[in-house]
Amino acid sequence: MENIKNNFAGVLICILIAVPSWALGSMYPVAVSIGMPIEIFAPIREVSKFFIILAMAAIGFNTDVIKLVRTGGKPLIMGFACWTGITAVSLIMQRLMEIW
Repeated sequence: MENIKNNFAGVLICILIAVPSWALGSMYPVAVSIGMPIEIFAPIREVSKFFIILAMAAIGFNTDVIKLVRTGGKPLIMGFACWTGITAVSLIMQRLMEIW
């Protein structure tokens, strides 16, 4: 919680960028179903990918690897288990939806 207080301006900027991007991205299926051209959403999709990558990098830069290793293997095992589960569900859903 102290980290959020120290970086309040950065957190606020991220929220102000992320929420509208999420809202516009959520409107994509509805807009396409009522006849809006898909090309309108191409820049929004690219920008949203950039912000996701930026957020993940910020989380990674804020991680204290030495403290993580000292804490023990449990956090690393838990992170790997979550990653594996999310990956498996994602691949299964892509297969069921015939995307992949």
